[in-house]
Amino acid sequence: MSSFGERFRQLRLQKGMTQQELIDEFNKKYDYSFGKTTISQYENNKRIPEITTLQKLSEYFSVSIDYLLGMTDYPYITSRLLREDNTNQDIESIKNAYENLKSKITLDNSLSVQDKETLIGLINVSLARLK
Repeated sequence: MSSFGERFRQLRLQKGMTQQELIDEFNKKYDYSFGKTTISQYENNKRIPEITTLQKLSEYFSVSIDYLLGMTDYPYITSRLLREDNTNQDIESIKNAYENLKSKITLDNSLSVQDKETLIGLINVSLARLK
C-alpha cells in the first residue's frame, strides 16, 4: 500500500492542483495557515498531520482517513469495514460509501479507476458480510 505522502500527492494531482493552489483553497476553506514547506513535508513523508488536520484533509479530498494513511486501498472504505467483526455502525458506513459512489455511476461508464476499485471493494465487503 502507498504511504500518506504518496496518497496526499496523488489526491492533489487528481484535483489538478499545484501545491500553492491547494494551500490557497484549503487554507481559505478551513481557516488554516499551511505553507508550502508543510505541504512539501507531507508529500515527502517527512511529516504526518495531526488528527484534526487529517479529518479536514479526509473531508477535503472526500476519502477516508484510513485511505490517506495507506491502511486501505479503497478511498471510501475504512480498514475496519474489511474485517468480519463489523457492527451495525459499519453497515451504515458501507451504505454511505455506496451513496457516495451512486451519484458518480452513469450509463456511459465514466467512473474513474479509483472509483471502480472502491466499488469492487464495496461489493467484496458486502459479499463477505452475507456469508
